[in-house]
Amino acid sequence: MDRGFPHVRMSAILALLSEIRLTDERKYQEDEVSEIFERATSDDGTSLPARSPDEGLTLGELQEVGREVGLSPDRIAAAAAAVGTRLPSHPRKIWLGNPVGVGRAVDLPRAATDREWQVILADLRQTFHAHGRVEPHGETHTWHNGNLHAFLEPTESGTRLRMSTQKGGSKETTIMGAGALAVGLVLLVTSGLDAATFGATFETLLPALMAIGGGGVLVGNYVRLRNWAARRERQMEAIAGRARELLSGASPNEGPSSLP
Repeated sequence: MDRGFPHVRMSAILALLSEIRLTDERKYQEDEVSEIFERATSDDGTSLPARSPDEGLTLGELQEVGREVGLSPDRIAAAAAAVGTRLPSHPRKIWLGNPVGVGRAVDLPRAATDREWQVILADLRQTFHAHGRVEPHGETHTWHNGNLHAFLEPTESGTRLRMSTQKGGSKETTIMGAGALAVGLVLLVTSGLDAATFGATFETLLPALMAIGGGGVLVGNYVRLRNWAARRERQMEAIAGRARELLSGASPNEGPSSLP
């Protein structure tokens, strides 16, 4: 942004918001409006705690506000695009406190062509180090490798790339560790263990080792699953970002060979 860029005043923003006519276009809510103007004014260090009506604002209305206070429509559109294409929230699937499943999705700017789908497939295979299998299901194209799945599917507004996976064997390991810990503790209690006899007899030493081993399995499995979930989420976010960048340009003229 130019150094002479006018200072954006909150009072002007709020005054214009109250006068804007609502339409049927995509509405940006209060938190999104704030982020859009923060992005659009980030170059000159201006930060806007912008607010919007409960009904939300369309892109045209945001550009109208920005134009009145000196922000170009292009900057508002770019900031809105960055906000509008954020990855939808996909909470981790948790089982007994451990993450056993993760997922990510991204709404793409347009439908993918055959070649672009192949590029996305190559990215999936390289990132996850797995060849996997491709299966078309009507307008939805899928890739899967064991519990790892990716879907290129149509939506009401366009196309979405959705990825998900589950950690195989994670539940069994948790059950095994919890079972060993529980059995060991029960045996310790029933053996009448006290400080004077701990470790002195085989009857008390064995259940103590069992309980310690079961607890170690639980802790190790928890750490392992947390690291696995974080790594998979980073990989999926990177793939989604590259797919969105790939399809950000105009679609090549491939006619009927374009995917949904």
